[in-house]
Amino acid sequence: MSDKEVYYGDLEKTKIIGELFSAENESRNQEWQQTFLSNVADASFKCNDPQVIAGPDGFPYFVLNMPESGKEFQCYVIKHMVPDFIMEHGLGIVFSPSKGQPDWVFTYGNLVNYYLKGEFYTESKNWFVQTEETVKEDIKILVGQPSEYIIPTQTRKILKQYLKQYTETEPKIVLTNRPEGEEFLQQLVFNLTPDDFQSEDHFKGVMQNIGWFLPRHYTYASTLESTFGENFQPL
Repeated sequence: MSDKEVYYGDLEKTKIIGELFSAENESRNQEWQQTFLSNVADASFKCNDPQVIAGPDGFPYFVLNMPESGKEFQCYVIKHMVPDFIMEHGLGIVFSPSKGQPDWVFTYGNLVNYYLKGEFYTESKNWFVQTEETVKEDIKILVGQPSEYIIPTQTRKILKQYLKQYTETEPKIVLTNRPEGEEFLQQLVFNLTPDDFQSEDHFKGVMQNIGWFLPRHYTYASTLESTFGENFQPL
């Protein structure tokens, strides 16, 4: 998919990933996962034909397989793929889907996290966790726009394209900060309500799917555009 440069991966890390993928599923414990995540970004992989497939969740995934010993292949390396074309095209990555049970799956949001922080998953206590998808209007909070370090320009574009498939409402966003003791907890909020969709179930499904596009530790909700008025800005 990308012709910008020839990729070169780390052969030692490629070997480590190959050994991990040969392990039985029952033995893939936390240590297995940590070793995988520490090595996968630099390892060499070969692509599939077709390169991109739709996952069971309906989202697009770039397929990576382990290279075969002694055979030439075009090398794909995640640390280069992410900035070169993954971010722009809104792709996840799936490893060895032909097995039936893939070796691993990264959502687009996991790869956004890697793009921003150099790791696929981040533990953070700076995000507000709530049980409802909509914002309560009687809470005093600070609002502004999320920076490039929270939602890159490419991700805003991909999110907008996704949402415009399902609603005629212009998707807008704010970043909220609410006091929690001596700290502030962040949350992304969209100007979407059930009235903007075919049904409440459709709305809930689309809202849930937004999580695929965002780092796993982010939290988000929705509210009427009038709640934050001009603080809402288009994606």
